[in-house]
Amino acid sequence: MLRSMYSGLSGLQASKIVMDVIGNNISNVNTIAFKRARATFKDILYQTLGSATTPGGGSGGTNPQQVGLGTTVGSIDQVLAQGTIQPTNRNTDFSIEGEGYFVLTDGQQSYYTRAGNFDIDADGNLVMASNGFRVMGRAAVNGVIPSTATLAPIQVPLGQQIQGNGTGNVSVMGNVDRDAANGDTHSTSVDIYDSAGGAHTMTLTFTKSTDNYWKVSSGVTDGTITGSTGQSLGLYFDADTGELSSISGSTLAFTPSGMSAQSIEIGFGTPGTMEGISQFANEGDTATISQQDGYTVGSLRTFEVALDGTVTGVYSNGSSMILAGIVLAEFANPGGLTHEGNNLYSTSANSGVARIGTPNGGSLGSLNQGTLERSNVDIAEEFIDMIVTQRGFQANSKVISTSDEMLLELINLKR
Repeated sequence: MLRSMYSGLSGLQASKIVMDVIGNNISNVNTIAFKRARATFKDILYQTLGSATTPGGGSGGTNPQQVGLGTTVGSIDQVLAQGTIQPTNRNTDFSIEGEGYFVLTDGQQSYYTRAGNFDIDADGNLVMASNGFRVMGRAAVNGVIPSTATLAPIQVPLGQQIQGNGTGNVSVMGNVDRDAANGDTHSTSVDIYDSAGGAHTMTLTFTKSTDNYWKVSSGVTDGTITGSTGQSLGLYFDADTGELSSISGSTLAFTPSGMSAQSIEIGFGTPGTMEGISQFANEGDTATISQQDGYTVGSLRTFEVALDGTVTGVYSNGSSMILAGIVLAEFANPGGLTHEGNNLYSTSANSGVARIGTPNGGSLGSLNQGTLERSNVDIAEEFIDMIVTQRGFQANSKVISTSDEMLLELINLKR
């Protein structure tokens, strides 16, 4: 029997596997974060008909005479090139720009994926939409992620309430009119909050007492408020520049009805600078309370994820708090990961162990919320590979048919 027939058969078998790889690539052209594969060939053991000889005795050396026994698939490799990032405008979708993988768990084993089409389940867990596997990260405690935090499922408990926070700081910006007459007033108001989240309207009244000096009195609904200098604060301005030169008192004691007193610090700016409140001519009275740090009771409405994986909850009362941090994993040899289907990978003997880290650092890459990574399959390239594979298959089949004709000629010699 001719060796060429078996060589041709090995070519057919190898081409069939390559076609399987190409078909799988094409079928996953729209699979989220899919990485295309390629198959490579290697030749099979050679039969030596004549060994090599060394030069000597006036004659040169000769090369070995060997006949190959065909081909086989040498490797099936993943092509890990970055896929195109596609916006989805869905805040539970994420893409990775870098080499990292999301870490998932089914409660017993860890899995890894590039596909970030996540969802939030009934218990507030961030999960993979297709199978419910939980996304892992580090949980925050009182808005801070401890440096010693261990991996745990990410939770975003939408609807969960956050208690109110009493106002502790109030900032004032704007201008009081230098040309105002002594005794002229200007008022501004803002809602401040007690320790239980109750709202109270605080009013600051600016009264020009003398040139370059304004007295600031305070009042509040449903409670009392007193300052460090009686019921008023004092602001002194530089006559030449209009800048705030000094402050007489800045702390108020706010006592809501039936509750304990809380201290409120009024920030008028830094004396000697243009920050905060000023006294300029032709600017009018524009002094206003620009912000305060208290808030009422609120419920978690949505969340935002930064490039470094920090998950920040946004509440109905306008406040925000860090809830957790999503982590990513990287491997010494990501091509060695084992495919588990469903866009999942697991570690193998040749992938190396998962190295867990914070996104946006090193080679892990950054997270992009509201986007997904597309497959990196190039249809044009796959079609070209398909044509080459088809021609290779046809050529190998021709080797078999030609060898068969040669055997037939041999048999016909007997006739």
